[in-house]
Amino acid sequence: QLALAAAVALIGFWPRETIETNIVFNRESAYGQIKVLDFGQRRYLLVNGTTQSLALLPSLKSDSPYSQVMELAAAARPDARRALVIGLGAGLLTQSLEREYNLTVDTVEIDPVVEDAARRYFAFAPKGNVFIEDGRGFLERTDRRYDLIFLDAFGGESPPFHLFTAEAFEAMRRRLAPDGLLAINLVSAVHGDAGKAWRSALRTLKSVFPAVDAYLASAPVEDLANVVFLAGSGPLPRTLPTSTRADIRKNISEALTRPLDPAGQSAALLSDDFAPMESLMAQTSARWRLTLQ
Repeated sequence: QLALAAAVALIGFWPRETIETNIVFNRESAYGQIKVLDFGQRRYLLVNGTTQSLALLPSLKSDSPYSQVMELAAAARPDARRALVIGLGAGLLTQSLEREYNLTVDTVEIDPVVEDAARRYFAFAPKGNVFIEDGRGFLERTDRRYDLIFLDAFGGESPPFHLFTAEAFEAMRRRLAPDGLLAINLVSAVHGDAGKAWRSALRTLKSVFPAVDAYLASAPVEDLANVVFLAGSGPLPRTLPTSTRADIRKNISEALTRPLDPAGQSAALLSDDFAPMESLMAQTSARWRLTLQ
């Protein structure tokens, strides 16, 4: 039970302990069923039955180590001032980036009901702007430049396929400052054919960015884990400033000891003309759903 509870915090499995739950928000949107529930000492945001965000009560700070691993990008760029987060969830990543790194963060979220839930139940109140629109559409239309971009978007168990193509990554690169960094979270099976999702994302990123790293941001459970990618035009950080908060430093340091190497394993190059992310994620999605039963 303890291992499964830890898995919830890492990759969004449904909680299984026999603790009374309290559903505080339940609404259908144009994109799915949005729920907020309290479970023990945690508050969950669920989209179509899978956890998108997880916060501790009563602080409402993130309890997801992978999101802190993504913060390596911010810790490594102390002079950064503006960031973009694609995929709001409960707004915990945006809030942490503004609070811990003195950033002003713009956030893009396609579902207005998700924003409503974040503001009402997770104290989401950013300094930056919130754009209710498709993330790819925003990247293509805006002329804003950002020091950092974070991609953490899911519709249930799968990320939007059109945000993982070479053309999408090229749009992200255009929106980055010259020394900017891109951080991406993807829940994926790790090994074998089921691991083609993260390997294809990595191959596609490498076709656009000169420097790309991939790390296991959580220990695999049922061979599923959060994979965090870091991409940029120059050398990537592999150490942390000593000023980084202790718990964030711990999670990032652990991830840095788990780099992923796809050597010798097949992977697709994803493009707008060939973007089978949903089929690449099929085994991951099936395993993820089995844990909800």
